[in-house]
Amino acid sequence: MFRPYGRGRRKWLYAAPATAAAIWSQALAQTAPPVAQASNTAASTSQTPPKASPKPSPKPPQERRTSLIAPLILNDKNLGDITVEVDAAGHATIDCVRLMALLGDLLSPSARSALETQIGGRSEVPIEQLSQAGLVFRFDMATLEAHIEASRDNLRIEQVSVFGRGAPDFARMRPPARLAAAINATVDQVYTRSLGETTRQPLKVGIDGVVTAGGFGGTVFRFGGLWSDLSSGTKWTRAQTSLSRDFFNSAIRVSAGEFNVPVTGFQRGGAALGVSVSRDYDGIRPFENIHPSGRSALTLDRDSTVIVLVNGVETRRMRMSPGRYQFSDFGAPYGSSAVKLIVEDIYGRREVASLSLFNSTNLLASGVTDFAFSAAQRPSFNQGEYAGPIIASGYWRRGFGDRFTLGGGGQFGGGNSLASGELSLGARPGILGLTAAVSRYRGRSGSAAALDFRHEHQGRLQKSFVATVSAETVSANFASPWQTAPSQNDERWRVDSRLEWRSALRTLALGLHAEDFRHSPAERRLEFSATRAYRRLSTALTLGVERGPRGGYGGYVLLALNLRLGERTSANALYDTRAPHSRTLNISRYADQAVGDVSGRIQVSQDSDHQGVSGYVDYYGNRMLAHAEDNVIYTDNANGGDTRLSDLRVSSALVFADGAWSLARPAPRGFIAFPVHDSLKGARVTVRDEAGRVAARGGLLPAVVPLDGVYLERTYGYDVTGAPDTYDFGDTTAHVFPGAATGYRVQIGSPYWKLALGYLSQDGAPLAQQTFELRSLTDKAFAPQTIFTNSAGRFAADSLGPGDYEIVFNDAPVARFTIPNDRKGLINVGKIDISRNGQSGGQSGDQPGR
Repeated sequence: MFRPYGRGRRKWLYAAPATAAAIWSQALAQTAPPVAQASNTAASTSQTPPKASPKPSPKPPQERRTSLIAPLILNDKNLGDITVEVDAAGHATIDCVRLMALLGDLLSPSARSALETQIGGRSEVPIEQLSQAGLVFRFDMATLEAHIEASRDNLRIEQVSVFGRGAPDFARMRPPARLAAAINATVDQVYTRSLGETTRQPLKVGIDGVVTAGGFGGTVFRFGGLWSDLSSGTKWTRAQTSLSRDFFNSAIRVSAGEFNVPVTGFQRGGAALGVSVSRDYDGIRPFENIHPSGRSALTLDRDSTVIVLVNGVETRRMRMSPGRYQFSDFGAPYGSSAVKLIVEDIYGRREVASLSLFNSTNLLASGVTDFAFSAAQRPSFNQGEYAGPIIASGYWRRGFGDRFTLGGGGQFGGGNSLASGELSLGARPGILGLTAAVSRYRGRSGSAAALDFRHEHQGRLQKSFVATVSAETVSANFASPWQTAPSQNDERWRVDSRLEWRSALRTLALGLHAEDFRHSPAERRLEFSATRAYRRLSTALTLGVERGPRGGYGGYVLLALNLRLGERTSANALYDTRAPHSRTLNISRYADQAVGDVSGRIQVSQDSDHQGVSGYVDYYGNRMLAHAEDNVIYTDNANGGDTRLSDLRVSSALVFADGAWSLARPAPRGFIAFPVHDSLKGARVTVRDEAGRVAARGGLLPAVVPLDGVYLERTYGYDVTGAPDTYDFGDTTAHVFPGAATGYRVQIGSPYWKLALGYLSQDGAPLAQQTFELRSLTDKAFAPQTIFTNSAGRFAADSLGPGDYEIVFNDAPVARFTIPNDRKGLINVGKIDISRNGQSGGQSGDQPGR
């Protein structure tokens, strides 16, 4: 793991480059005056750097592990990436420093204290050793994810007023830029081929801009759009434009302009023009690309690739446009199965959403209130403009006694209305949630109700049992004022239940799904799934029986195998009898998003009517992100022919932070710029993250690190090559705690980097072991520093810039010397003699050594 250099103005004394330390120690150890004549002019010196110490020998072969960069997931929420090392037997160790940083204060004080005791100050610990009552740690070999399953009692819900995390130590954080901006741009070109004819689709150029004024907690302005080169001419489609501000201590966000209306339960929402005030205890929107928008629905803010994982197996990969989608739109049996959505947007961001999160079984701590209120105008989807009535929408929840949460909400406008109520109860059997709503839309009344239940039992030896039940019913005329047309509620009722048993290496689950419709055939599904992890191989098997569209029942089998081939490479095979008899084989290399990283996938698929070959490759450059994708499908039916889709995409960003400009990979969530001082011209900067990966490089332009999350502490370290040996960089780490779209400017280098060596005497005798103060005569910003002489009168002063300096004793100047602007590194100011007549700056009165 990357270990940043030490802090302080004299960092160069004990960290590379080590030459300055050798010079200082040699100079102060001398007992005779220097050879240079008495003078207050500078003379240059040079030293040869010592040889680098040999690198430590590698671990014995039997101790070697494969290092992985894996997601850390707490109760289905992705906290960030963490380093995990896996040995040949499949045993994993986890980076405990990064683990505790990602957890912050999400755990209760007792759970965090117990975890720190388990760690015992070690930097790496086998992951299975961290499990304890109500807190299960495991590494999933099938998905290459590190999981933490925490019971409610082990979560620090009483700290939700600061987003579920303790307040960071802002004193040790770098201050953000007062004015920061990022303009992210993507050029996307798609080619399609069908029936032997190739067609170029319209060229698309997407712009996603953000400007933040005021630093952390400042005002954020978002804008953008999509330019398309259509055959009929060019077209500009404006993206949402808004102003927002977050209030960290109260967890409140205020928005004005265009935004997605925050909703809950059976409320409906989407893009709107107006104002909104909401409280977000989950971290002020940690997901910028995807977020819930009512019961069983999800909103995408931009073009994305959506990957559907069912019981840990990838079943679909779709390109989807911005909009609001019901879970059924993703084509997965989300009720009885464990389903996750992985969303990759055009700017390379990867989000994970678990569909099990979006139910009403949410308990708040006693006295905690959650709310969202907005007044906005919905768009006219036919004209692309905002029209129609202004609609008021809102909800309110409050916790009572840690076991009881009550809430309600409503939406009103245009003569239509919706009112809802929520109740959550926590008891020993589990958490029970009840939601009910009534509506009045165009003179017709409607109703809806839902029940959610979750029971979880944590056993010994990393074993747990989870039972969930979700049921809802909707009347034919139930509707929301946000709808532009009367409802066509085909669904009468739906019931989903799932029983799941988990251990460190195995998972067994039984799911039941039943759904009845008004005009469509009823659905029934019963399925059993099992997963098992071995050393490098993991398996997933699903056996099910379901009712078909014509009323008959049939069985299906889903079998998946995953073989880990290397640190970030794996091979997957999938067999699905529902496709029908679909067979898929792919080899994937996972991205770690370091500079120069190349990742991608090659897939071969076949079913009874089609064969397909597809693949993509992603390149993470220092200043850009490139994506190339090709998909070919061959048809076996009588019509024949092939279909091909090719996509070429390049993304980059222009960033600004308090006067520093640069180019970078897309940075819609914020960034850190590392401009270099003029005294380091020609030097190269390398920035690394906490795992030691190269996050950015600087040369002609400043290095820029795009931030991967908000309201999460991050630490980066940098080193500089080509700098003078005695250069004092100060603190070479950047600790940040970014807010919404925060930009940082971390200046590397300064004019105060030169080192002066000299010899003080009086009447020819050395001024031995005396203490003086050094002041600048030309730079008012220079902070006076204390200097000392050794037994030979030798002194040294560091962190000096060009200009005139005076040496002061008892508040009286006694000597002067000059640091020239054109001299670098170590400067010998020679022998300076202090006489009684003041020829060298001495004055009457008390004199050193007298």
